[in-house]
Amino acid sequence: VGPRQATAVAKAEMLQLLHQCRQDDIGSSLFRVLSELNAELQLWAGTEGEWLTYGGFCALRERVSARLRQWLSAKVFLLLRDASSGKVDIHALYDFFYSVGCMVKTRLTLQGYQDPQTAKGWLKSRDVEAWILDLYPSIVLHYDLAAHDLESSGQDPSTCASPFQQAYTQAAARAFFFFLDPRRLDRVSVDSLVSSPITDALLEVTLTAEEDGGLTEQELTDLANNWFSPDSVRRVLDHFRELDTSSPTSTQAGEGGGAVGGGVTREALKLFQGLTLDPPRALTATFIDRLFEEVPTTKANTKVTTKDDQGGEGGGGEQVLGFGGFLDLTLAFEFLGSPQSLRYFWACLDVKRQGYLDRFTVQYFYQDVVEGLRSEGLEAPDLCDVVDEIFDMAKPERPDRVTCADLERSKTAHTVVSMLIDVNAFWLYENRENLIHYDIEAAADKRPSPFPPSRALPRYGQWPYLGRGALLGVVPGDFETLQPAFWQ
Repeated sequence: VGPRQATAVAKAEMLQLLHQCRQDDIGSSLFRVLSELNAELQLWAGTEGEWLTYGGFCALRERVSARLRQWLSAKVFLLLRDASSGKVDIHALYDFFYSVGCMVKTRLTLQGYQDPQTAKGWLKSRDVEAWILDLYPSIVLHYDLAAHDLESSGQDPSTCASPFQQAYTQAAARAFFFFLDPRRLDRVSVDSLVSSPITDALLEVTLTAEEDGGLTEQELTDLANNWFSPDSVRRVLDHFRELDTSSPTSTQAGEGGGAVGGGVTREALKLFQGLTLDPPRALTATFIDRLFEEVPTTKANTKVTTKDDQGGEGGGGEQVLGFGGFLDLTLAFEFLGSPQSLRYFWACLDVKRQGYLDRFTVQYFYQDVVEGLRSEGLEAPDLCDVVDEIFDMAKPERPDRVTCADLERSKTAHTVVSMLIDVNAFWLYENRENLIHYDIEAAADKRPSPFPPSRALPRYGQWPYLGRGALLGVVPGDFETLQPAFWQ
């Protein structure tokens, strides 16, 4: 390491130390603000009751200190007031500011991971992975990794990078970039991370692990279905290794520098099931071919091959889908009704890259569905009937083409996509009247969310109509220039 590199490392460590001190200072100041608010609300409840009119809200604002007064704005009252009575519940008021405080601490924490060479307010994938890596010991605090064959019993996950730790970090970071980086620029804004419920889901796993027990049955179910739970990542990793017949236990450097090496071939991907095994999937060869044309792949565990250079020379060996691409595919199926998943599958469905699906495109994908049905001894519906059915569901603005906007507007994107790429999904849709349990029209709503609501931010229980964007809108001051003196 040369003098210049050593200086850069020392500077980065100093910035991290200064940020930690600043974060601890604001954290203690935040605690004092919330303690004061809690004390004032208890006094108010003892004399005036648990509901605030706007006059009472203004009176409460005059009683508190200047550091708290600036938070009690008219905008906050309007956001929290009950529609029928026009009053504000004091418990909802405290929960609201507790949520804001959590967001401020998260914002300051994420700022500490920003690379000085990156544009201000943005994080690269390596920065997000570093943040998740610091949370990892808390996440697996009470999770028996050795019992699940994820680490040897003698390893200490806090002192060495185990294979599962590397896989977990990559899987967790991939979720953020799949949803928050639609243009695949390998960067997400700190504001989008703070305002995303995905961050809530990650912090919820950390909170639950630290509590170690005392959870309700519903909370245990939510945790088991949470994408960031060790069990979920273990299932994804096991499925990847199961399909990675060439090197099922490889942990060498993989796609994009990821920790998990190896890859899944086109033939093996036909057995893909994803995180949710019910209903089972049977992906068509046409879709898999299009997937390998559109997403980055690897050749013989060498470099990443993009869709622009897959036809060139060099590399040798069969194209395989690396662990990063496998995670994207799993996320796309788990959130089949989301706009991000629709854009992911749309790149594969738009064969002509013309911006819409015509009758030829539907026929092109339906041919494999017909072969799959007939191979199982099932009768395939007439092509014209299927085309008409899909166009009727999409309700396109133009009768001869279906655009991505048409599918998103019609709320049937998950059904249309499944019918064109999955033989089992098509059969289940055709027999939906006899198989209510497998009605894929409602599958996206019935399936437990891999990003369940967080108990760390109680706003979900008190005022579910408020998003985190609303919370950001009432924070006085600029996050970028927030100083400890602001709280004091």
